[in-house]
Amino acid sequence: MVIRHRARVAAERISRLPGVPCHPGTMPAVAALLLIVSLAGVTPASGPLHLGEVGLESPQGRQSWLDPTNVSGSPAVDSEAPALVVTGVGSAHIVWEEGDALYHAYQAAGSWSAPAPVATGEQPSLAVTPAGTVHLVFVNEIDDVYNLYYTRWDGDDWAQPPRKISDTGPFSDSPQLAAAADGHLHVVWTEDEQVYYGNSSDGLVWAYAPIAEGSAPTIGVDGAGAVQAAWQGEEGADYDVCFSRLEGYSWLPPLNVSDSSDDSTAPDLFVQSDGTPHLAWQEVMSATPRIRYSHGLGWTQTVTLSESGSGAYLPSLTIDAWGRRHAAWEDFAFPTYRIRHTSSGAGDPIWSPPATLAQGSSLAQQLREVSLYPGSDGTVHVAWVESEGGKGEVFYLRSRLYPIYLPLLAKQVGA
Repeated sequence: MVIRHRARVAAERISRLPGVPCHPGTMPAVAALLLIVSLAGVTPASGPLHLGEVGLESPQGRQSWLDPTNVSGSPAVDSEAPALVVTGVGSAHIVWEEGDALYHAYQAAGSWSAPAPVATGEQPSLAVTPAGTVHLVFVNEIDDVYNLYYTRWDGDDWAQPPRKISDTGPFSDSPQLAAAADGHLHVVWTEDEQVYYGNSSDGLVWAYAPIAEGSAPTIGVDGAGAVQAAWQGEEGADYDVCFSRLEGYSWLPPLNVSDSSDDSTAPDLFVQSDGTPHLAWQEVMSATPRIRYSHGLGWTQTVTLSESGSGAYLPSLTIDAWGRRHAAWEDFAFPTYRIRHTSSGAGDPIWSPPATLAQGSSLAQQLREVSLYPGSDGTVHVAWVESEGGKGEVFYLRSRLYPIYLPLLAKQVGA
């Protein structure tokens, strides 16, 4: 599972990118270089949202949504690009951009901590291991060179200084981090229209190499530690969503999952523990951006999840502890921006009609950059940005679970 800043950056730049075909790069191997270095730069509300009436059935009972919380709480400064994870004990962590720094807040016992600075940087991506360790990869600029940096949360603070883990060129971009069950870390990012893949067993020593031409990568790991990735590449005059798996020390030739006649961009990948991949992406259909979905290594069926005639953008995809699939995205229905959500039971080809999770109160409020993450108890957690007048705030909500009451059977004794 990955949390993305990648789609916003890549999709906004797509009109300026040169052609990037959906085929492997020149170095399909896992590792061409090792890097061990310790460099870092460390720095010491908007209007209400209106929640839609939404609910769904789960194996635990009826699921609805709690009221949203403003996590960033900095109306004078632009907050954006939230990365979200939830630990096994249900503690949510969000890291976001604020000015030229990254800030962090976490939820414990139902309350959010005060935001605290992490480091200078942008484009955060989080992952959490089964042991509960929260890991962070982000981009930082030093002397006009953008590289990836890594740190971890020890329960009280972030390890300092963050460690530089890439040295691939002047503009490393769009990192996405995933953690395997054994604690290994896996990351993808782009550099000069190349998708790079890196891995580390401890966060200290990283191996990496280019794997394909493309941008906006996303990554997932199954229960056995097998790695899968997707990205947007160009086929002819249009972008398509490409997918590949790591086999041994090499990546398999990419598959064109979307294979559409118009642009398909901003993929988000979720890999189940059994290795089944799920993909959501943004695709132009009849001149309108839609949210599309497919799954399984055969990619035999693609469905359209969104219904907005004004367009739907930048999806986030997750699967909850009960196997129910969830997708969310941003769209615009005059005169307001909305965060929309749909879901489907495990193995059920029918998705629920899209419902509104959050909605701006006026045309001036934009809602964007939504991320989903599953809780171990079957809840679904959501983060997004609401902006007005160039100032964004990070909001959070989660689903509420209602218990199932099993019937009691009375038995007459001695009758």
